[in-house]
Amino acid sequence: MKWYTAAFYNFLSAVPAIVGMFIGVAIGNHSVVANSWIFIIAAGIFLYVALVDMLPALYETKNKRRTNHVHWFLQILGFLIGYAILLVLALFEHQLENLIE
Repeated sequence: MKWYTAAFYNFLSAVPAIVGMFIGVAIGNHSVVANSWIFIIAAGIFLYVALVDMLPALYETKNKRRTNHVHWFLQILGFLIGYAILLVLALFEHQLENLIE
């Protein structure tokens, strides 16, 4: 595939994302309840991508220096640290907003 064809397809796939962003901002500005649903849907999509697309790719990697158990443990530890960071951000959201303001 030539670079301009790939750039064109990349642009075509980015246009719906930009349109969706404008729709999401418009809905979020008018309804507090919609904000919660938008965040729930976004979190579900991120979990879906992480668990369905990335996890099988992690199983396919072969690391000759570490055993399979150590490699698996490090991958799960990385996921758990990521979830812990997001949980801390969610729990202390209001304190962080006050720090920024």
